[in-house]
Amino acid sequence: MSCLTKLERSYYAIGSSSTKSGIFDYLFEHRPRYFIIDEIEKMSKRDQASLLGLMESGLLSELKHSQQRMTQLKTWVFASANDADKLLAPLLTRFTIIHLKPYTKEEFVEIAVHVLDRDERIGKMWLNL
Repeated sequence: MSCLTKLERSYYAIGSSSTKSGIFDYLFEHRPRYFIIDEIEKMSKRDQASLLGLMESGLLSELKHSQQRMTQLKTWVFASANDADKLLAPLLTRFTIIHLKPYTKEEFVEIAVHVLDRDERIGKMWLNL
């Protein structure tokens, strides 16, 4: 998921620390092209529901007390989840689901070595353990 943040006009959020209010404020103000949510299943159902209109029609609408705002956005939403059963069914239908098989121990080691070789800071930390 973090690789998607390299896309121009992208924004990365972690589900457990994302609320409807925070999401709406960010979307209205910054209008990202790509909205990336890691561990979306950790968002409350109410906060998950806030994404339905955006993903269905691109319409972002909010009504609070005496304040109302509405806008049309062209924002793609990418999300990851460890447990899709914890997502609202209507929200789940708005995603193309890709299931990734767990890494084998050998695959994990190969990826870890590649990352350590690529990132000098991590490699130095690894050597100091």
